[in-house]
Amino acid sequence: MLFDKSGLFYDRRKGHARDENRPIAQIVSVIEVLQALLSVVRQRPDDARAWPRDYFKDDDKHNDVFGDGVYNLNLYLKSVQLLRRTEDFLDQMNLELIHRRNPLPYLCHYATCAAVGNPFAPPGSVLKLDLAAVSDELLMDCYARVRKLYDKLADKFMVDGERDYDSLAKGPHLLKATSRELKRRFSSKK
Repeated sequence: MLFDKSGLFYDRRKGHARDENRPIAQIVSVIEVLQALLSVVRQRPDDARAWPRDYFKDDDKHNDVFGDGVYNLNLYLKSVQLLRRTEDFLDQMNLELIHRRNPLPYLCHYATCAAVGNPFAPPGSVLKLDLAAVSDELLMDCYARVRKLYDKLADKFMVDGERDYDSLAKGPHLLKATSRELKRRFSSKK
C-alpha cells in the first residue's frame, strides 16, 4: 500500500503487477527493493551489484533485510526512490550499459551519504532526506568522484588486455575506495 500511494507497484510475486496491467515503469520488483536497500541502508553496493539473489537463498541474510520490524517500511520506499533517481540520472548521460549498470549501486550509496552529509547514512537520516536534495548537481559531483575511483581501480582488473569492470564492481575494492573517501569527506574533524 505504501508503494501504491507513491505511484509505484510492489511486485511481491513476479508478474503479478504486470498481470494487473500496471505500467511497467512503475513496477518495483523484490530484487529492485533489495538492491536499493543494500545500496542505501546496508552500505553494500557490491552485494547489490554482484550477489542480490544470495539474500533469497540464505535465511539469515533474508531476515536481516526483510525480517519483521528490521526497518521502517518507509525506508524501503525511500531506498527505491533514491536508486531510481540515480538510475534516471545515469540514463541521461548516454553511457554504455556496462558503465550504467556497474557504478549504479555505488553512485546511489555515495550520493545518499553526500546528501545526508554522513559517511554512514543512518536510516533515520535517510528517512528525513528530501529527494529534491539529490539534485543533478549533487549526482554529477558524486558521479565524477565514483567514476574517478572506478576508472583508477579498473586498471588493476585486466583480462586479456581489457579492463574487467564487472569484476571490479562485484568485488570489495570499489566499496573500500568509496567508503574511504566518504569517511575522509564527511567524518567530523577531531
